[in-house]
Amino acid sequence: MKLKKLFAGVVAVAMMATMAMPSFAAGNIWGTNGKVHTPDDNGQVNITKEYKLIGSGTSPDETFNFDIQNDFVADSSIKNVDDMPTPSISGVDFKGETGRATTAGNKKDITISFGTGANFIYKNVGVYSYTITEETPDKPTAGVNYDNGTVYMKVTVVNKSDYTGYEIKSVTFHKNGKKLGEGDAAFENTYSAAELDVTKTVKGNMGNKDQYFDFDITLNATDAESKTYNTSYTLTGGQYTGENALTLTLGEAKTIKLKHGENVKIENLPYGVTYTVTEHNYTITDGYDPAEYVYTVDDVANADSVKTIKGTVNKVEVINTKGDVIDTGVILDNAPYMLMLAVVAAGAMTLVIKKRREEE
Repeated sequence: MKLKKLFAGVVAVAMMATMAMPSFAAGNIWGTNGKVHTPDDNGQVNITKEYKLIGSGTSPDETFNFDIQNDFVADSSIKNVDDMPTPSISGVDFKGETGRATTAGNKKDITISFGTGANFIYKNVGVYSYTITEETPDKPTAGVNYDNGTVYMKVTVVNKSDYTGYEIKSVTFHKNGKKLGEGDAAFENTYSAAELDVTKTVKGNMGNKDQYFDFDITLNATDAESKTYNTSYTLTGGQYTGENALTLTLGEAKTIKLKHGENVKIENLPYGVTYTVTEHNYTITDGYDPAEYVYTVDDVANADSVKTIKGTVNKVEVINTKGDVIDTGVILDNAPYMLMLAVVAAGAMTLVIKKRREEE
């Protein structure tokens, strides 16, 4: 009986301990060996936001915002999570030349404020846990990947040495079971974009390399209703340079002209944009073989006619060939008739020779 009571007591204590610190008991949340922060004179600590470029392009101006929520409190006279004080958190602007996503990663600070003096938010000792998440816009920017991970912040508040108030002993940040260290990015975002390059090639000894060929180019985005795209994209190269550059709008075909050796390009197309390149038919009117389309992504063969922007450079080479015609001087269309005349002439000669022999 005593053993049963003892066992029940142990179970009860274990359950109370579990209820007392449920967040901290989750080993996959709280990592070790990371950086311990202490607020600066303004009562603030910073964590890092990193913005990376994938492919090639220029990221649009973007403001990233964050949400901080009370998670748990322990070792405090505050027992209700809703009664916990909540720090404020800043957004981060990535705008202008200094705000562009880079291949190496452009890093900026997110600032978390606890207040100072009379505005210091903590009025009790304790260990306070918070969750920090990145907000995704209602209509996200095309090409931008938002970080959907959760960062856990743990704030340990203690009495001042003279017991005249409270102070923060440490602030730590944890993500994916790892305590964030010096330089670790709490949130990572990417901007993914690439270039479309269209080239014209004419082959065959009868191919006219000074002839212009018409093409229709169309850009599309199936998620244009749910994401924010640029209203237009600029096509340059060939005869479309400077003031002659063309503007392409999603969903609308644009006709361009290219001759042998010329190419045009459209830069900064977000991943997910699809494109079609269709040359007008020059088989019947000009005697060219059907156009051959060679698609590559970063020089790797890719055979589909409707492509999706990816990689760094998406290329379309359109090849027209006009057959190897050799002029021999013989009018081949008259050859059958000439052969018939030759046969008739040979027959007539045979008859003449035979008749002479009979007369002799």
